[in-house]
Amino acid sequence: TPRETRQQKPAAYTPAQREVIHHKDGPMNCIAVPGAGKTTCLVNRMLYLMDEGVAPEHILFVTFTQKAAREIRERVKKELKKKFGAYGNKNLPNIHTFNGLGYQILKENPVILGQRVKLASQIDRLRLIREILEKFPIQGVSYSGIYLPHGLIRSLERHFERIAASGEDNFRASYKGRDAEGILNAYRAY
Repeated sequence: TPRETRQQKPAAYTPAQREVIHHKDGPMNCIAVPGAGKTTCLVNRMLYLMDEGVAPEHILFVTFTQKAAREIRERVKKELKKKFGAYGNKNLPNIHTFNGLGYQILKENPVILGQRVKLASQIDRLRLIREILEKFPIQGVSYSGIYLPHGLIRSLERHFERIAASGEDNFRASYKGRDAEGILNAYRAY
């Protein structure tokens, strides 16, 4: 069962799990069904690499969700604290989401873009959408209460997320309002 997998001792790992844990040279992609012990294996792999002399800052772990990255980070911290006390939490591997890794790279290398990178705050995003609406007005929508929770700007934020996730053609096909092209023009400017 999944609970038993998490509590296994190293001798109880399956051959595939041991292969994941003891893989050292080159990248590795671990794909397995839920409950197969992926997280436990990957945490133990990071610990194994550190035991083998790999510096934590030379280990990169990338996952899709913030929840998974947090879980891995907390498990690694817990294991390092068991081994080294409070000192263990000072040297953690690089554990990121794909988006977080991209942001970290851009933040640490401003030369790539020619300027320092900063995440837009909610106020920055609202202001930007307001400026875009002045250049690309959308037909058939109310501009009254534009900043309210269900106002045009918040609505556009949600539309922009849908467009980014599913593409312009899917948005165009599923949008029930009058000016899908107006929203798409605003999205492109955004």
